[in-house]
Amino acid sequence: MFKTKDLFEIPIYRVSEDAYYEKLREYIAKNTTEYSSESHLRKQFGGDWLYNEIIGYFKVYKYDSRQIRCAYWETDALNKVKTRKKQFIRKSDNFSSIPFNAGATNVELIDRLNMCITDAISKLPKNRFANRGLLDVTFEFIDWRKVLV
Repeated sequence: MFKTKDLFEIPIYRVSEDAYYEKLREYIAKNTTEYSSESHLRKQFGGDWLYNEIIGYFKVYKYDSRQIRCAYWETDALNKVKTRKKQFIRKSDNFSSIPFNAGATNVELIDRLNMCITDAISKLPKNRFANRGLLDVTFEFIDWRKVLV
């Protein structure tokens, strides 16, 4: 039996952050009255983008001893619309994969991980947005040799 080790997850969104907040600003401007508060209108619209517009995840993990894989989880709805009721199902446990060498340097391992993520992002349906923000600011500070080998 092959061993796996979860590394990190990358959220996938139905709209970009900029597009979402532009629509939110338009909604607030159109619906503001003397009786409505901005916080109420924000809640009616759907809340903040970061946690409320997720429609999927990439789960990046080590598979066996020499492979990095990216599983893809997505909501089970056919049409990806704004909703507060979501159920995620695994679309693929091998959406993207790339071998790595156990003797590789940390820089080489970062490159391999980036290749796997970039390949997975390129396979997403049109108008899907991966949020690598947190990963990108911490990536180079992790000793991937210790994590992967």
